Amino acid sequence: MGRGVVTTVFVKITDPTMSVYDSGHLIGTARFTLSPDSEAALLDLVNYGVTPKSLIFLNVDFYQPTEYYNPPHQIEPVKRKGILRAVFTSDTKELSTIEIRFSFDAIPRGIRTGDRYYFDSIGYYNIQVESIDEVNY
Repeated sequence: MGRGVVTTVFVKITDPTMSVYDSGHLIGTARFTLSPDSEAALLDLVNYGVTPKSLIFLNVDFYQPTEYYNPPHQIEPVKRKGILRAVFTSDTKELSTIEIRFSFDAIPRGIRTGDRYYFDSIGYYNIQVESIDEVNY
């Protein structure tokens, strides 16, 4: 997907997941809900090429952790890379699977439970977008 002239305008994002990497190793895949501001920021990214200053993911569940999984700290951000995949709905109701590859600093927010794979929310900062692609088979 180029970042030039917009031919399709996306208006909604559903079913987001993200595979997270540390030092080249997959540490896990998470399901989550986008905050309204983060959904708007990702739509601006895909539609107009505007890189978000930050993103907040809610109810983050690392449902596929690997042996490299190490939960982020609440005190200081950790540098990670991720591949976000989601279904984007256009203004004409067409569906597209979009994949965004980016690096970021992550820091959990909210109340921690005893479950080391679940977070109320995680903030992502210092976002550097590497690529945005529509996934086609």
